[in-house]
Amino acid sequence: MGPAAAQMAEEDYRETLRHWPKDYFLIENFAQFLESVGDLKQATEQWRRVCELLPRDCTSRYQTGRLLSAQGQWEEAESLLTTALSLRPRLTEARCVLGNTHLGMGKSELALADYQSAALLEPFSGSYEAYIARALTQLNRHSEAIERYRRALQIDPDLWEAHFALGDELEAANRIPEAKDEYAAVIRIRPDNAMAHLDLGVMEAKLGQYSEALAQFEETLRLDPDNRQARKLVDRLKSLGNQRR
Repeated sequence: MGPAAAQMAEEDYRETLRHWPKDYFLIENFAQFLESVGDLKQATEQWRRVCELLPRDCTSRYQTGRLLSAQGQWEEAESLLTTALSLRPRLTEARCVLGNTHLGMGKSELALADYQSAALLEPFSGSYEAYIARALTQLNRHSEAIERYRRALQIDPDLWEAHFALGDELEAANRIPEAKDEYAAVIRIRPDNAMAHLDLGVMEAKLGQYSEALAQFEETLRLDPDNRQARKLVDRLKSLGNQRR
């Protein structure tokens, strides 16, 4: 949908809502539409209207809290998500978003508990294991984080975000060959990820594999021509190569 069509659709929604202002199904659809075109602020306001119309509704409180969390409005998001979970304790998505919210607020212990609760409800979700690892990283429990990322990848080997985060953990622990393998795994899954190419190149350079590193930095620039770090590293490696000649 182009901008003109999106504008027309929004006008249609608003005109219809003037006739049926309390049709909460219509308001929910409008909120979903607004989110799909990137207007999170207005989408949040529509979900608030549903909350007002349905005082005991879990979904509207979860959706409002989720959007508020995405916009960094942590305190209100925390309140709404907690209410949603009091109405439906087994709503794992709300547990996870509440964990993200607590992490954003710097409440890492609470975030860890949230993610663990979600993982208990859905033990075969690699994503929830990766979220647990993320909280453990924030708590400086890095060896446990590494194990959790590995567990996440046993469940879902194609979870590229977990490969990436595990690579970062391994690099920080100076386990460079292992970190290299994780960044390479990201590229196998997401070959257009410029940062994975950059990080793989850095690992190869640290291992003395300069020609391979140069190829990764050049690929980073192909995908992200404005990447200054990659440009600097390409120039440095080419200069080093000229000196050796």
